[in-house]
Amino acid sequence: PAQVPAEAPATASFAGELGNLMIPERFSVAHRTVRTMPKTILIADDDPTIIKLLQVNLEMEGYAVVCAYDGQDAVEKAQEQPPDLVLLDIMMPRMDGWAAREALAAIPRLQDTPVIFLSARAQQADLRRGYEAGAAEYVTKPFDPTELLDIIGRVLDGNYERPPLGGGRL
Repeated sequence: PAQVPAEAPATASFAGELGNLMIPERFSVAHRTVRTMPKTILIADDDPTIIKLLQVNLEMEGYAVVCAYDGQDAVEKAQEQPPDLVLLDIMMPRMDGWAAREALAAIPRLQDTPVIFLSARAQQADLRRGYEAGAAEYVTKPFDPTELLDIIGRVLDGNYERPPLGGGRL
């Protein structure tokens, strides 16, 4: 059997008849480089500048990006191409982020998709409402793109904890 070099970063493991198999992000097969599928992130924001900033940063990190310019567009695109994570603004036309989160949660195949609210709404009540709506994280604008990338990585890895609703970060 082919051996994966020890220095290759493993991104997925499978247990089965062949035992545990670690698949690196990149590995060579018959002199070709093969990549595992990138994680898809859906960005929903009505500000084209924010969308472009996020899109460029996420694509540079190897993520596939789908962009939506309002909540209704986000729900439709999520149904067409289910994302691994949603970055969701709150104040948007047609359908705000609160309603979009509720609509996504009502779709069985999307109900467990992590959502990070990314909003200028920074009042305690807004953060509380975000976490009560099931957000994995709530990031306020303006934000540091590097910190946001760290948060996205932790959420995608399942390595995050929601703050207690009675205090903590709220």
